[in-house]
Amino acid sequence: MELERRAIEIRPRSPWEACDLGIQMGRHWWWPMVKIWLALAAPWILLSWLVPAQHVALPGLFYWLGKPLWERFLLHFLSQAIFANELSTAQVLKLAPRLLAKDWLAAILWRRLSLWRAYTCALTVLEGQTGKNRRQRLQHLAGENASTAAKVALLLAHMEGFLVLALWVAGYALVPRSLEWNLPQLHELLASDAFAAGYNTLYILVSALVAPFFVATGFSLYLNRRIWLEAWDLDISFKTLAQRLGPSLLLMLLCACLWTPALAPQARAQEQAQPQEQIQLQEQAEAQEQAQVGDIQQALDLLAHPERLFAELQPAQALNANYPAEQAKIASILAGEDFHQKHTQLVHHWRWQWQQDDHPSATSAHWEQLIASVARVLEVLLWTLVLALILWLAFNYRSLLARFGSYRTPASSAASPQEVFGLDIRPSSLPDSPAEVALQLCLAGDYRQCLALLYRATLVALLQQGLDLKPSHTEEDCLALAGAALNLTPAARAYLLNLTHHWQRLAYGHQAPDPALAQQLCRNWAEHWGVNGEFKGAAHV
Repeated sequence: MELERRAIEIRPRSPWEACDLGIQMGRHWWWPMVKIWLALAAPWILLSWLVPAQHVALPGLFYWLGKPLWERFLLHFLSQAIFANELSTAQVLKLAPRLLAKDWLAAILWRRLSLWRAYTCALTVLEGQTGKNRRQRLQHLAGENASTAAKVALLLAHMEGFLVLALWVAGYALVPRSLEWNLPQLHELLASDAFAAGYNTLYILVSALVAPFFVATGFSLYLNRRIWLEAWDLDISFKTLAQRLGPSLLLMLLCACLWTPALAPQARAQEQAQPQEQIQLQEQAEAQEQAQVGDIQQALDLLAHPERLFAELQPAQALNANYPAEQAKIASILAGEDFHQKHTQLVHHWRWQWQQDDHPSATSAHWEQLIASVARVLEVLLWTLVLALILWLAFNYRSLLARFGSYRTPASSAASPQEVFGLDIRPSSLPDSPAEVALQLCLAGDYRQCLALLYRATLVALLQQGLDLKPSHTEEDCLALAGAALNLTPAARAYLLNLTHHWQRLAYGHQAPDPALAQQLCRNWAEHWGVNGEFKGAAHV
């Protein structure tokens, strides 16, 4: 690499400062990189519009899997652009066989979800590292820059998803309010070929907007790591200094070469004028050498006779004449009570205290490793059991709550209403034989009172069976509740339906029933219903 021909300032940066540089690189070369990306994505957009709706997910899936391969083209473009060699779209696409040859299967499979994809892509594209060499190089490049690259990857992935969602919301907001969508039409629209192809097209266009920044930030962090490791900035500084001082250094060397012959006669004259000084210096050097030789000889003699050294170190006599008296005084002090005090302290500890061995044997170390392994296995099993218990509670909490709820004391049933849609349904308001009284009213021509009495008596019978009626219910509600909550016989259900129909026609439409039909309703009522007695309309199971 020619570091002198660079479009960016090469210097050590913090990881987030390197990310800022990557964003600026993405902004500066955004349109050339977008053109490269769209040229690579155009076949997938076309395929999305040609494939039927039931298979339209395949082009989107293949495009998503191939994104690490498309990013290699952008990375190669950036690696040339920062050194003042900006390639065209056609020139970059011509390099496809070389850019896609290495590790293409790993890039679209187990490395596809790697958060460090943009950071490590340069190892394959620019350095050509594969296999073991690539793994070793990854360990060398690991650091704070790699951690920041993972965070930026997560941020840009969420940004891409938010952009897709925002464009869909914006498109929905532009739909005119006069255009109303019902559920079948909406389902038909979502299942159409145009909608599926439009979704793929939108996703590809959004990814084309984000991809330049994703690749540029990862490449910037990779460059920053190499600058810290390889000191590119120092290399550039030395080369710049050499280029700036090159003519001056040549001039200084030329002057030195011309000046040396002129100084040679003067130097010889000075040597001849000062012979006495050189002789004195030589004598001093010989004297120093002789002194050093004497010191070495003395050291060798001491090594050969070490008792001489100890004899010199031992004093010939005691310096203090009162030495025995001082020794006796020291002995008396040491024998005193101050040096024989005892302090007792009670320390509480476990009854079975393990003895710590500073040098454990091989057997004890083996047992400690075995116990540690068993403890780790038990810890994993315990956490697995806890997670399984949590999942079981999550899936069965409804049944557990229902089981606990079944033990509650049933609340007292609400009091039966006394009036429903204007009709008195108290059992005390009915005669002893409702059917006979209703027949007499029918023969007298009072059909309203006749049907009202039959309908009231029927509702009372339903209430006695357990029908939950409210004052707000209508005739249709009563009919639906009776059919759903009570086990009626088909004949009783048909009679209730017929009676409700004729009562509604008379009560709201003022249409009197046929006299023969009204008399038949009176005569058949006792076959299905009963008041203050057996409920005849219930089906016996």
